[in-house]
Amino acid sequence: MDPAELRPLVRVALAALALRALALLAYLLASSRTSIAGYSGTVPVKEAQTRSERLGEIDRDLFERLAPFDGQFYLDIAREGYRRYEVWPGGNYAFLPLYPLLLYALGGAGRWSVLAAAVLQILLCAGTAVGLWLLAARLHIRPWGPVALFLAWPTSVFQVVAYPESLFVFLSVFAALFRAWGCERSMAVSGFLAGMTRTQGILVSFLLLPSASIAGRSGSGEVCPSVGEGLLLKGSSSVSHAAARLGGFLRRTRAVLKSHWSSYILGLCPIAGYAAYVLLAGLSAGSAAAAFEIQGAWGRRAGFGGFLESLRRMFALEGFPPDVVSAWLGLLLLPLLFRRLPVPMALYGTGSVLLPLATGTPMSMGRFLSVSFPFFLAVGASLGERPRVLGAFVVAGACGQLWLLRRLAAWQFSG
Repeated sequence: MDPAELRPLVRVALAALALRALALLAYLLASSRTSIAGYSGTVPVKEAQTRSERLGEIDRDLFERLAPFDGQFYLDIAREGYRRYEVWPGGNYAFLPLYPLLLYALGGAGRWSVLAAAVLQILLCAGTAVGLWLLAARLHIRPWGPVALFLAWPTSVFQVVAYPESLFVFLSVFAALFRAWGCERSMAVSGFLAGMTRTQGILVSFLLLPSASIAGRSGSGEVCPSVGEGLLLKGSSSVSHAAARLGGFLRRTRAVLKSHWSSYILGLCPIAGYAAYVLLAGLSAGSAAAAFEIQGAWGRRAGFGGFLESLRRMFALEGFPPDVVSAWLGLLLLPLLFRRLPVPMALYGTGSVLLPLATGTPMSMGRFLSVSFPFFLAVGASLGERPRVLGAFVVAGACGQLWLLRRLAAWQFSG
């Protein structure tokens, strides 16, 4: 890569590192000044330990505070593996295994591994910012807009605590990049891992859709070379012409079909990753339906009726305001995705909004939208010619991020 092309990538990586590091420090500072002793939500406990004892243990340990809400379940899986509980929600099978495995690899899920995971998430955010820059440049979008929106998005606060958000958005952005670059093995790996990170990982299959049309074009957009077309230039007889044309057509069609179907097979990798999670949870629980049973206990049952219920709650403004606003924002921006982005990215962004809303609640929509990178690309493309408006969005987002950081550090809302 030319040094002139490398310099902006280094700058964006350093900017992302600095901003996420500041957010982490702000979270730790706010945690040191607040208490979670009055937290009323569910917390997994160790063997022979009461809930109040576990809360006291977390409250006294600043690093444990880096794992709010769902983060405690990820820690529990890393320490104890998948297991059932005697109390609600009945087990920790609702949470996918890749992030707990990462926690375990970083130190057996001890207190230092949580800090190490937070630091790793900052590095992943920097990598995501670089990947987003490269995607924007490839789509002829001014890159600073999408990157700034990604870094300043208010609900991206979950990318500095023990949640899989940074890991997931990193994998999904690079899955799209690998698709653009034609790196099939890397596509397969990133797609499979995304499917083992979040339920929405199955939507990464859209990002891996084949870009070649059946009209005889390669993935790079260049016409596939035809043996028949080469022979036609040699001025042979009409029979030879016909045979050469037929042979060239068959070779070209076979090559394109082979590429086409191999791409579809690669597109199944995210679904295979999710299936691996379901299998692992089922083997651990002794029930193939364990993952879905526990997710149902959390109220995560998808269906059209659930989507209508989400709409009712959104109209009634029920729920945490950032989640309700994010749900409306996601729905209203869907047409913009299809106007500004390639269809696979637009489909991925659409699924990342509709799939959570199909569960009957807009809860956590702020967090889900913060890792759906097509929205940053589409909005960044629309505001690229309006730097003042974009700057206002970024400043407002950064202020919202600081407010949410303080709330998150005190465990005052559930994401």
